[in-house]
Amino acid sequence: AAAGATVLTGSFARKVVITGTDTLDKVAEKINAAGAGLSARVLNDGSPTSPYRLVITSSATGTRGAITYSTGTTGLSLATMTRAQDAVVSVGDGNSPNPILLTSGVNSITGLVDGLKLDLNAVTSQTVSVTVAQNVDAVVNDIKSFVSAFNATVGRISELTKFVPDTGERGVLLGDSTVATVRDRLYAAVTRRLPDSGLVYRSLNQVGVTVGSGATLQFDETQFRAAYEADPEAVKTLFTQVTKDGNGKTVNVGVAGRLKEVIEGLTASSTGTLNLQNNALQDRVDLLNRRATDMQALLDRKEARLYAQFQAMERALADLQSQQSALNSLSSQLAALANRK
Repeated sequence: AAAGATVLTGSFARKVVITGTDTLDKVAEKINAAGAGLSARVLNDGSPTSPYRLVITSSATGTRGAITYSTGTTGLSLATMTRAQDAVVSVGDGNSPNPILLTSGVNSITGLVDGLKLDLNAVTSQTVSVTVAQNVDAVVNDIKSFVSAFNATVGRISELTKFVPDTGERGVLLGDSTVATVRDRLYAAVTRRLPDSGLVYRSLNQVGVTVGSGATLQFDETQFRAAYEADPEAVKTLFTQVTKDGNGKTVNVGVAGRLKEVIEGLTASSTGTLNLQNNALQDRVDLLNRRATDMQALLDRKEARLYAQFQAMERALADLQSQQSALNSLSSQLAALANRK
């Protein structure tokens, strides 16, 4: 390539300086480093002469990914392999002279129907009918997962707070008020009734979620499916209803929203009940550790004092034994003198 510069415009316009000694690999490296929203690579097409091709691809999709360029004096010859274009969907009667055209830079369309995403998998000029139905199976699976997670949680709480009369075995958190608070708030959240008396469903037991034996949640799938089929919006409202308080603030009153708030209140990193209890327990541990350290220091001082007293007593005993030996020796000498007389 001749020396010069090529200007490439993908997401951003960038100038790439190419020298006469640059190989195609080097040119691709410079384009990739230019930050133009483009990627370049060298392709071998297998032809016997001049098999190497420089392929430049935009990282954007649709018409936003169109590439414009000026090769300047580099001598590079570039051609368009794939024209940038948006996906287009015509909404309405196929014979209508004024259909609504929706475009998207990706192969999907959103916004046509609230909460609906259309994946565009192929090009066609034929009319396509789309039927939207409630996916109750996905909802049922979510309920099953919730019931399983809830039962696992309360089962763990029961294990930690158990008491076995026959063996006297106690759980490590038996009698802990915080654990009782956690359990009570969870049960209150899943057994509460929504305050709005005008709702079709006001509690979980009306849609098949009840508290059964062992204080575990039971899920009647048949009852839930019947309730969902009869009025899916009423079931949704049971879980997601919100209202406004006197200050205009949004308040969750639905089961899912209230349960989420309860769990957040228990687990919040700074003000959560569990975190506060954990901090209180840590404070007690720190206090006991300080007391243990102070007690050890006191015992060390007492030990040193007793050792000093013992050593003083040993020295006094040694002095007494020495004096006794001296007295015994003197007594023997006096006895010997008396015998001589």
